[in-house]
Amino acid sequence: MVIHVDTGFGKYDHHQLKRRTSAAELVLRELLNKGYVKEELVLSLERFVQVVTDFDNFRDSLRSDAAEDYHLFNASEIIFGYKGLHGDDESVMAFGLEIMASLWNVVRQRVSAELELLEKGRSFKTPWGRTIALETKIGTIAHVALKIGYDMIIYKHPDKGFVRVKQRPNAKKKTSCSLSTTQEEGSPSHVVLSSGWQYDH
Repeated sequence: MVIHVDTGFGKYDHHQLKRRTSAAELVLRELLNKGYVKEELVLSLERFVQVVTDFDNFRDSLRSDAAEDYHLFNASEIIFGYKGLHGDDESVMAFGLEIMASLWNVVRQRVSAELELLEKGRSFKTPWGRTIALETKIGTIAHVALKIGYDMIIYKHPDKGFVRVKQRPNAKKKTSCSLSTTQEEGSPSHVVLSSGWQYDH
């Protein structure tokens, strides 16, 4: 059986529809309606497909900085560049699928990081601005925290025990990355920055 997607004005083609959508979104709706998607993946899939839909409808051209060079580093541009180097369709398809799988992993981590920040993070004011602290195994959580508006994040790996402190690059007041942790049996652990400021958890 051959299923035509994004062509032929069929079930999974969006070109004949008046609303802004995409073949990816039509397929996702079908999978959701039939209950084929695990509950914990729904949010990540919806956000992944939303970005695909925006690109498929050329909405990236509407960004205020659409002409900036850093947009050349997105997936569609990379695949287009690869096609120029390796013209055969099979090679381009395999490469594109690897890119999509990698991006799917990134989106899942992003959503997991946001949920952990919301559910486990403790937000408070410090001399360095709006700060959040938590235990997490998600290595990319610092970038997520800074991108959503925190000035600083302190995070500890629950198994490996290391503690990291990250600040926004435009922070008005910088803190040294030097820190120490102490913990007495039966008491909370302490994170002490080189300035002497202490966080208990």
